[in-house]
Amino acid sequence: MEIINFIQDEATPHNNILIKNVLDNCDMKLWYAVKKSKQYNWNVDLNNEIIESEIYGTKLNFRLLKYFLAKHKVEKFLMVGWSNSTTRVLFILAVFFRLNLFMWFDLPDEKKERGWLKIKLRKIFYFLLKNSKIQLFCAGKNTVEYFILNGFNKNRLHNLPIQVEVVKYKKFNSRTKYLKIFAGSRLTFDKGFDLLIAALGQLERNCNIKLNLAGEGPELNNLKSQSKYLNIADKIEFLGWISPLEYQNQLSNCDVFIHPARKDAYGATVLALASGTPVIGSNCAGAVNDCLIEGENGFSYSPESVDDLMLLILRFYEDCSLIKAMSDKALYIANQYDGKYWAKKLVEVMK
Repeated sequence: MEIINFIQDEATPHNNILIKNVLDNCDMKLWYAVKKSKQYNWNVDLNNEIIESEIYGTKLNFRLLKYFLAKHKVEKFLMVGWSNSTTRVLFILAVFFRLNLFMWFDLPDEKKERGWLKIKLRKIFYFLLKNSKIQLFCAGKNTVEYFILNGFNKNRLHNLPIQVEVVKYKKFNSRTKYLKIFAGSRLTFDKGFDLLIAALGQLERNCNIKLNLAGEGPELNNLKSQSKYLNIADKIEFLGWISPLEYQNQLSNCDVFIHPARKDAYGATVLALASGTPVIGSNCAGAVNDCLIEGENGFSYSPESVDDLMLLILRFYEDCSLIKAMSDKALYIANQYDGKYWAKKLVEVMK
């Protein structure tokens, strides 16, 4: 197959997993706007972790544009979003001259505050996208549904979820003293951690359950106050921001991961299941809809139903065998749909 040119603002660990697996099927060339990731402050050179990359900068880059115009018939181009001047111009060239281009999108954030000019430009870009020949990869089923609801031809839409490493085996220790629950993300209203705390507050005081909650954000003080008001502060440990390694350790050593979001484009359910950890997840979270198979590797529920969440927690608490059975099933399913599987899907679409 031809070379795949992967164009993105900055390298991410999730996309590097995809890149590593795509390289087993074809050659690639990586283009990034920035040298150092602002989102991931790690001591890892994500740009060059897999293969050496090209930096095209944050200003309009004619070298990349000329390369695209010269090579679009003999090489493939996959662009993540359109958040800088170079990628916007490249998109417009592909639209107006009907050139071959593939794009990859997260679930668009309709709640984000934007000025009138950005709203107008955004509508124009989506109109052009809808009426172009560009094939779209979507980060999860929710993103696919979003584009279908907005009038996009479903034959141009391809599910390509966020990639994670699958552990070889789940470190499983039979529960003795208490049920260990882990949850974590940015502590905002949409993430729904107040609903999780409310569900824990409905359980009997003598239920030996412990929640480790990772993250910081505007809801932190409210969540702490809520736990005190419900008299369960002793059952919840607020961890603050933790490193990716510590997050993985928490997932590996808990009994169940809870994803209680009112709304989440994707989320850490995918990490939990790839760690062999069963999930209780809101059906308004993208990763839950993508990865959770009801009754096999976890349970889903409507986020506003605190009673349902409480009963699902109680189910794990009362049936220890459920944890081991779902842990094994989670790993089995994750290995069926690992990075190699999705890399092959991507290459097939781009042929």
